[in-house]
Amino acid sequence: MYNMRCREYDEMNDDPLKKGVGFVKNTKEGQMAFESDFARWEKRGLEKGVEKGRDDAIGIVLKSGMATPEDIAKNFGLSLSEVYEIAKRTDSCI
Repeated sequence: MYNMRCREYDEMNDDPLKKGVGFVKNTKEGQMAFESDFARWEKRGLEKGVEKGRDDAIGIVLKSGMATPEDIAKNFGLSLSEVYEIAKRTDSCI
């Protein structure tokens, strides 16, 4: 925990962590690597959020009976088995 609370990396006790944080903070290569990793994590997080929103919407539509699983598969570009998996995850009995 101490290392996570340090304001400056050179105050850290853990040498590998200190070295890694120093590399990211003090070198162009480290900054570029961090930015690349962060962008990848951010993109994946957004993709997961969009996927969750889609699944929640599908679950609501299934629960309400507004559309059949076949209609949902067609309109969302999913296979019928994917729709059934989403229904299972969202507790939408069909």
